[in-house]
Amino acid sequence: MFQKIEQFFKNYGWFLLAAGFWGVLILTVQSFYQYPTSDNYFMLAHDKLIREQGFVTTEMLRMHPGFDFVIPQWLFAMFFSLCINGFGYAIGYKVAGILVFGIFLISFYFMISRLYKKSAACLIYGTLLTALVFAIFNGVRPYYITVSVLLIEVVFLEEYLKSKRKVYLIGIPILSVFLINVHNSLWVALFLVLLCYLAEFLLLSIRERVFKREFGFLLLCTGVSFLAGLINPYGMDYIFYIYHSMDSIQPLIPIIGELKSMYTQLSLPFILVTAWMVIYFLLHIRKIPIRMILLFFGFYLASVFYVRNLILFLTVGQLGMFYVLKGKDGEFRKKWYNNSKRCFLFLGITFLVMFSMTQVDFCSGRSFYQAVDKINKINKEDASDTTIFSSITDAGSYATMFGYRAYMDGCAEVYGYSNNKKFDVAKEFMKYADSLEGIEHLISKYDFDYLILLDDVEEELRDDGYRLVEHFSKDSNGEKDYDIYLYQSIR
Repeated sequence: MFQKIEQFFKNYGWFLLAAGFWGVLILTVQSFYQYPTSDNYFMLAHDKLIREQGFVTTEMLRMHPGFDFVIPQWLFAMFFSLCINGFGYAIGYKVAGILVFGIFLISFYFMISRLYKKSAACLIYGTLLTALVFAIFNGVRPYYITVSVLLIEVVFLEEYLKSKRKVYLIGIPILSVFLINVHNSLWVALFLVLLCYLAEFLLLSIRERVFKREFGFLLLCTGVSFLAGLINPYGMDYIFYIYHSMDSIQPLIPIIGELKSMYTQLSLPFILVTAWMVIYFLLHIRKIPIRMILLFFGFYLASVFYVRNLILFLTVGQLGMFYVLKGKDGEFRKKWYNNSKRCFLFLGITFLVMFSMTQVDFCSGRSFYQAVDKINKINKEDASDTTIFSSITDAGSYATMFGYRAYMDGCAEVYGYSNNKKFDVAKEFMKYADSLEGIEHLISKYDFDYLILLDDVEEELRDDGYRLVEHFSKDSNGEKDYDIYLYQSIR
């Protein structure tokens, strides 16, 4: 009996696990994807800035004049804005999401079916990974496009190694040009993948004392891809954007969830699944090529430090796991290939349909966004002459979309000295924004027109010349949300 149970889980275990995660995802997608991310709001402001002023090098949207500035991920911002302007907020958000998620699904399926032909185990495992990705990364953001580019990159690289046809390497510089303009802050990921392939052939050359031609061609491809990255509106500033950005946001890491370790941000089931992946990988590590080992542990360690890198680990980092699973694809699972293919496609389409049916609250969904909507109603000055301080940076992004001068918004890297070359607003925010005394210090320095705070300090702020306008505490569903207090300057 125990042997039958063991055989059952051996044959169906992957399928049951994938089905379980997809079941939870399908049941929760309409609430999980209801609200846009703060990035979506400032993207609209960035696209408008490009259309009106071109690719500016001085910050013109927030309340801090003269900051050095490059418009991040400009091509994705333009795409997102095109969807919103063409279809309206709610429908446009869904159109953008369906296209972005659809591109990711197609790229992931293409990579699995191309490199691991006729493997039911790989497709079922890919179905599980897709559910995990959609459950963790719930925004219409350029991360999905970045991952799609990297998946296509590894297809080119693996096909090159298999066939020795150098034509496959031509596609990688093209991907470099596309990625630097879509998501410049993660352009470096393209080279992290290449580095793993270079490291394998360098080690083989040293061990065998014979120069591997593949190393030379990959090194040339890497150099050409780097030069291709210069084809962007800001040249070298775009290439080194990630370096300056990571330094700029250091003070803000305690309040940015995606920049914390996955072990502090994920629930226990997700942590157990990733831990199981590591154990399973280690048990089969002797069979796995060096490049795949480096991809797996490289992106795993990146996820340990910053949870947002988990999307890279769950996709490109899994090449080694796919490699192992294909070797275990026995006769039983081969018979399951067509069913597993239909399962992947069916669940992917189901997710897109469920997402398209989601009631998106693009505006006014959260209590802190409602505070900005209230400002829209009562403000008599031009938005570009109105300054806003918010304890929650997401509200700053929403305000930026409407043209207000936010003290800080969700585009966190703008506010560090390494990027703006003028003043470390990020450090100032973390020092003063968490106490009444600190906020009063900021008021005396900046004389804000409106304050969006988490505390009821009406009595204390009266002497500073502010009145309480309204208290917001519920989201658009009537559920409890942040307690938000909106204050207006009456000086």
